[in-house]
Amino acid sequence: MSNSYGKPVTEALLDNDSRGMTMMKKLKSIAPSNHPVISLILVLLERVLWLLTRIF
Repeated sequence: MSNSYGKPVTEALLDNDSRGMTMMKKLKSIAPSNHPVISLILVLLERVLWLLTRIF
């Protein structure tokens, strides 16, 4: 994420970044194990949740 001047305000989060995995446990407690959300979309969702914890 960056500010209005284009300067980074958080660390970059790349496709192969594992920092979002810390949210996996929380996501699995919300969605059933056979639910489609536990799939490719999960990767994006966990990264967004991780970023939100860094911002707020």
